[in-house]
Amino acid sequence: MVQFNYSFWLPISVLRYLFSITVRPGMCPPDTVICAKPRRNECQSDINCPSPKKCCYNSCAYHCVNPV
Repeated sequence: MVQFNYSFWLPISVLRYLFSITVRPGMCPPDTVICAKPRRNECQSDINCPSPKKCCYNSCAYHCVNPV
């Protein structure tokens, strides 16, 4: 078996930039819905949502919602 090591270093400024565009500040609101069946996801990450919304699991799927 061949194992590849893909570890590499990025400058902290690049990491901060990448993190800032993919994860928005705030927390997802609590999800109190008990799902009867799964629904279709609206997003996969915060970058898929218009600012300032976050991609959160709420009401049986991932949706763009306002952070709390």
